[in-house]
Amino acid sequence: MTGRRTSTSGFTLAETCLAILILSLFMAFCLPVHELNLDDYYSFADSHILVQSEALACACEMSYESENAGVVTFNENGKADPVQTVFFPHRNKEIVIELGGGRLVFK
Repeated sequence: MTGRRTSTSGFTLAETCLAILILSLFMAFCLPVHELNLDDYYSFADSHILVQSEALACACEMSYESENAGVVTFNENGKADPVQTVFFPHRNKEIVIELGGGRLVFK
């Protein structure tokens, strides 16, 4: 007997893709949507690092203004001025801008 063996168990690629599509749509509509506050705890860190790296790249003094921290200035070596603690009362958290390299410590 030289007949081919065919398997009838399992799912086809189209059935698997359809199941994944349905699950993805279900998850997309069920997950909560959070609005981001632009001057929030995490976006402050992003702005801080961006301006610090730009100051290092151009070897010039750069600064940015934040609602919570006021004006933060970086010299050509990337050091922050002023060194300070930035409070975020709506999150009950703070970020410390350290002396020296201007690194951030999240508390």
